[in-house]
Amino acid sequence: MPVRMVVVVLLSVAVLAACTSGGGVGRFSESHFVYPNSNVYPLGPGEGESSSFAGLFFQWAFADGDMLNEAIDKAIASQSGGDLLINGTYEFSTFQWPFPPLYFISVQVRGTVVKMEIGEQELK
Repeated sequence: MPVRMVVVVLLSVAVLAACTSGGGVGRFSESHFVYPNSNVYPLGPGEGESSSFAGLFFQWAFADGDMLNEAIDKAIASQSGGDLLINGTYEFSTFQWPFPPLYFISVQVRGTVVKMEIGEQELK
């Protein structure tokens, strides 16, 4: 087999061996605790993303709570005056390349950004 054909076959295998997968999907009711006796006002939809990259001799990439919190903070910051995110969803996704070993992890968060004010209702 000619050298050119071997190179084409090896490159084809390397490209086809890359893997993209969904790491997980979930829901949450609120990103932070709501102040007791507070009024909550919706400001609009919010979306945030956080990602991590690792490869070769770097530390392994993995999705953790810090990445999720960073994505939530970005989603809250997408609406001026927002305090927390409610009715949210998150999605972890992973892209892996076999040679050289490269890993890319991404977390996307979507939800409704709200503002909280201390209320004057009587607690029961």
